[in-house]
Order: sequence, then C-alpha cells, then structure tokens
Amino acid sequence: RIYSLLKMQKTGGITSEKQSTDKVQEMLDAVKNQVETKMNATYSSLRALSYKSQVVSGFKYFVKVETDTNQILTVVILKSPQQELRVLAVSDKDEEEEEEQLSLIHI
Repeated sequence: RIYSLLKMQKTGGITSEKQSTDKVQEMLDAVKNQVETKMNATYSSLRALSYKSQVVSGFKYFVKVETDTNQILTVVILKSPQQELRVLAVSDKDEEEEEEQLSLIHI
C-alpha cells in the first residue's frame, strides 16, 4: 500500500490541498496534547479542515485545523515509517507565508 502512495506522490514534493479525512482527524486527535504543549493552550476540540502531505522519511502532513475558539492553526505532523506520530510545528500565522516556512522544516 505504501508503494502505491509513493507512486502517486513525488518524494519531497508537497501535494495539493485536500479535504480532511477520518484518518487525518485520527492523527490530529492522537497528537492533541503535543499541539496544546506547543501552543501553551488547552483546546476542547481540534477539527482537521484540510491537509497537504509530503513524502520524507515517512510522511509529513500540513494540517489546517480549527480550534474550539475558531482559531485556525497549521499543524505539521510527522508520521514515521514505524507509524509513530510527532508534531514538528504549530502556527497560527498567515497560511501562504507559513506554508513556505513550514515546508523548510527538516527532519
């Protein structure tokens, strides 16, 4: 299955924005505590709106998130080849400016 995903996406390239899926929401739910730690905040809910992905050593997901206070965040999640999830960055800055900066994060 991973092979078919890799064939669809060039290594290093970021996909176009897609509507969020249940799997992306599950990843976001799994890293909610990490998001709260990085933002120094507590959220009753985080809702994944859309995402982009990038093949790295695993997959990097750029998830557009709406908080319970209607704040929009960009959460960068690394899913390792061992399926471990780690938040690399969280930002509440302008989407285009932030995407450019976040895409430069190296693992």
